Amino acid sequence: MIVKRLVSAAIALLIFGTAASADVLGTLTDGSWQTELGGGTVYKHNVFSSGSVGLQTENYAEYTPNKEAVPIVVNGASVWGTRTITSAAEYMKKNGLRPLLGINADYFSFRTGIPMGYTIIDGEIYSKEAGLQDAIGFRKDGSAFIDKLGIDTSVTDGNTKIPITYINKWLQDDFDNVNLLTEDFGANTHTAFNALYVICSPMKGRLSINTTMELRVDEVFIYDGAIKIPAGKYVLAMDVDGTPEYYDMLSRLAPGDTLTVANSVYGAERYNWTEAEYAVSSVGGRLLNNGVTGKGFEAGSAPRTAVGIKSNGNVIFYTLDGRQTGYSYGCRLETLAARMRELGCIDAINLDGGGSTVIAGIFPDSSVFKVTNRPSDGQLRMCANYLFLEDRREH
Repeated sequence: MIVKRLVSAAIALLIFGTAASADVLGTLTDGSWQTELGGGTVYKHNVFSSGSVGLQTENYAEYTPNKEAVPIVVNGASVWGTRTITSAAEYMKKNGLRPLLGINADYFSFRTGIPMGYTIIDGEIYSKEAGLQDAIGFRKDGSAFIDKLGIDTSVTDGNTKIPITYINKWLQDDFDNVNLLTEDFGANTHTAFNALYVICSPMKGRLSINTTMELRVDEVFIYDGAIKIPAGKYVLAMDVDGTPEYYDMLSRLAPGDTLTVANSVYGAERYNWTEAEYAVSSVGGRLLNNGVTGKGFEAGSAPRTAVGIKSNGNVIFYTLDGRQTGYSYGCRLETLAARMRELGCIDAINLDGGGSTVIAGIFPDSSVFKVTNRPSDGQLRMCANYLFLEDRREH
């Protein structure tokens, strides 16, 4: 699955174009090549020689937004749990989607596989964090933008309104607030303590940004442990020892009552998040913001994954391998920001790196979704979610 070099007539084209002028990572070597993947996507593999750190090996794709291939977020069958990029590609195929290219995305909990940020899939909130994060959004036409993202969610019975802090995150003991779980979270709630549960059926609306959704209460009960999340249902859950005001409102509900869930976006500086059909945020922070390099980067060199947007709207899906002497050293975040700028990006976001860094695609004259970098763990890491280009060309 890990490829040192792809050998075919289409791929044997050496590049000394845009990336050849790179000064950030060193001097470009003759181990570099590029190929057209189709769908407005060009894949590039570059090897640099640096006098300070040795070899550096990057793999990235430049995508021109179009209708033949569009960026999507793929999480797999549930928020809970992890999967490799090849498993995520198989999940796509089973659901009638064709992968063209993929990279790893959000940071996540190794214990649960739950992403640490916001996720929007098919225009709906797939997972919600608390507070502001940097995020990348993709519109239906394939174009992208990077901005701050925060979502305030609330639920009301018409008399009392309370906040919903998280959507499809793990409710843990002594957590004072309210979680909303859907069947996308997993088969059950994974709770291991005494909690109040309100099972609801959707009546109208969607769980989307700046919209409301109406729910009908089916059941209200307390249970010490995990419960099954019924198909198509929504579950409001909280610790019975949580915030009394929230507990009072939820515990007095009865079957047949109507609830309204509202989601409002805040914190955006430049763009309209209602345009995002897909989105993923990152605690890794912003590398470039309207041409300005970020600050306060963590120290240390590592394998890196990033996404950048050029002034012409093209999107760079970027990876740099690391922690492998004689192949690729990796880089600091300052260096990553400089490299993204060198590639023409004016906005860029840092995604999960280290052993999670991976890129894969389907190349000319092949139907195999193939990993083309060398993950530093020596094998594919199980991650939370991935950014894919979905191939929508007629075949």
